[in-house]
Amino acid sequence: MAVELSESFFANVGGWEAVKQAHSLLRRDAVFSSNWAPPLLKGVVQEGGTTYRAGLVIHGTVDVENICTCRQARDWGTICAHSVAVGSRYVLKADANAVSAQFMTIWGTKGEWREAPRLLDVKPNLPADTTVQVIVDRWQDSLRVKLGANYVVGTVLQPIDALDAPQRQQETVLGDLVADAIRLGTGSEIGVINGGAMRLNEIIPPGPLWYYTIESIFQFADETRIVTVSVSGQRVREVLENSVSERNFGSGGFLQVSGIRFTVDRYRTSGARIAGPVTTSIGNTLYPDQLYRLSLPAYLACRGGDGYKIPEAAEACASAASGPRVADLVVAHFGQRLGGRIAPPTGPRIIIR
Repeated sequence: MAVELSESFFANVGGWEAVKQAHSLLRRDAVFSSNWAPPLLKGVVQEGGTTYRAGLVIHGTVDVENICTCRQARDWGTICAHSVAVGSRYVLKADANAVSAQFMTIWGTKGEWREAPRLLDVKPNLPADTTVQVIVDRWQDSLRVKLGANYVVGTVLQPIDALDAPQRQQETVLGDLVADAIRLGTGSEIGVINGGAMRLNEIIPPGPLWYYTIESIFQFADETRIVTVSVSGQRVREVLENSVSERNFGSGGFLQVSGIRFTVDRYRTSGARIAGPVTTSIGNTLYPDQLYRLSLPAYLACRGGDGYKIPEAAEACASAASGPRVADLVVAHFGQRLGGRIAPPTGPRIIIR
């Protein structure tokens, strides 16, 4: 018999007092996880410094067993607020690469519903959900089959800041390395990548750099396939203006670059922040009407991601699905051009004042 986990159902099996106490737990963000796979409802609740594995086995509207580890359930066998609260909490989606999770609590009746969103940090001591862990293990196994064996690509000579925030607001060592890999791997004059495409969000320590770590940086495989297009110097400047605009400065649309240098004046009006000429890495000015080969992710060139408009890319985008992956270009760059010795490239490329 299908059972709807509604407020009226919980009131019938546990009483309104349990429902009210459950609401109090929800308001205090005491519910850490919830999983409903009929007939089993289970989750984790914390109250008064004690963590309870709560839940119900629901065979019907009146055939309900409480499996919470609290005293009320163990000694008296009644439906407790912990298990009712678990039935009102649902995980909507992972957030920030599983560093956090978004929870949404919804409760109410007869069209009068309320909701309370919450961002929960995923910490090492957070109890694992056994149902979810089975799915994760199966996914990891399939990923290993797809990627193949893990191996050392090279040696990192000094710490590399791969945290998200710097990639989105300033030139970084990681950004320089990746943009170089794109430019040199495609034979272009200019290579760029949006900061939001790099998602490791960790400090890479000195020592061996593993292939799986590089794959972990680029979590959107299709969107980080690279397309190459001939554009004017004027278009290059427009692309860079969008990178440092009010919309993208400090967010995922900020570009890391290779093959060019320029200065940004953050106090100018958005859309006119590039101060002075854009030059090549050896100091030659990019002329507005001269063509240059630009390589960039398909997300920017083909989908207009982060507000980028590059109409010249239409033809190249027709074959974007077969373009090189950034991860593959980076592996080749680190292992072949750098000889496995991964150190900061020369700079600066982006001067911000």
